[in-house]
Amino acid sequence: MRRCTLSKRLRVALAVTTVVTLGLSACTIDTDSDSSAMPSPTLSNPLDDGPSGASSDGKVVPGEMPREVVEAVKSAQKEFGGLAGAALATPNNDSQVVSTGDFKTGPAWSTSKVPIAVAYVRQSGVDPQVEAAVTVSDNDAAESLWYSLGDDATAGATTDEILREGHDTRTVMGTDRIRAEYTVFGQTQWDLRDQATFGANLQCIEAGPQVADLMGQIAEEQSYGLGRIPGAHFKGGWGPDDEGIYLVRQFGYLPGKKPGTFVGVAIAAQPDDGTYETGQQMLDRIAKAIERSGGATTGRAGTC
Repeated sequence: MRRCTLSKRLRVALAVTTVVTLGLSACTIDTDSDSSAMPSPTLSNPLDDGPSGASSDGKVVPGEMPREVVEAVKSAQKEFGGLAGAALATPNNDSQVVSTGDFKTGPAWSTSKVPIAVAYVRQSGVDPQVEAAVTVSDNDAAESLWYSLGDDATAGATTDEILREGHDTRTVMGTDRIRAEYTVFGQTQWDLRDQATFGANLQCIEAGPQVADLMGQIAEEQSYGLGRIPGAHFKGGWGPDDEGIYLVRQFGYLPGKKPGTFVGVAIAAQPDDGTYETGQQMLDRIAKAIERSGGATTGRAGTC
């Protein structure tokens, strides 16, 4: 179960203190990990009503996640506890989205910087602030991009338009600073399936390719999980809930077997021990299974 006993909470608090002391990188809990009464990840999803999977022998079965990925998510949840999930999406084919795992939706954290960066590049082009916000997840740079779009309400509405162009029809960017110490956009609730869909279509929208290019230049210390897959373009985000339990997530796209094709992907983990490091281990396991599974990209990849 994700909820901890009092003793576990004390252990988590110590673990989080250690993480903060060591420093997490530019995406640390000062503004990216956006604390207070933030909604925790939920176990229900209106879109998750199809089979979650078991394609085998490298064959692609419509509506099913490759067996290797299903098993990797299950094993990560069994070994580390908590929640984990994965989703894959085909460009320009919104019916071809598959998912597996108990994680469905939760705070976007720094993954929300991608649609913000697209909106900014459309009006100002690529500059050092965009590069910092995406490649090293710099929070001050990301806030500068956000407020260049207007106040919170205006920036949110502008970024919502970017999401819709990327075929994400449901996500609404956060415009209320529910937890005062974190970025308002980091508190956006982003469903894993919607995120994979946006990742699949990112290159197909105006200014998407420029931001996608930066997602192929992520800093080495943040290149766990999807960052271990050759050719992956991705963005990560992480932060604690109101009990100090870390959620670690990534999304983007992977190259298909055929040149010029790609598939959208999103993965997430929230371990019982609540630490950023364990979340990374879980994402490493899931990403490795995605890489091993030919069915993860072959047959699901597409183009604009």
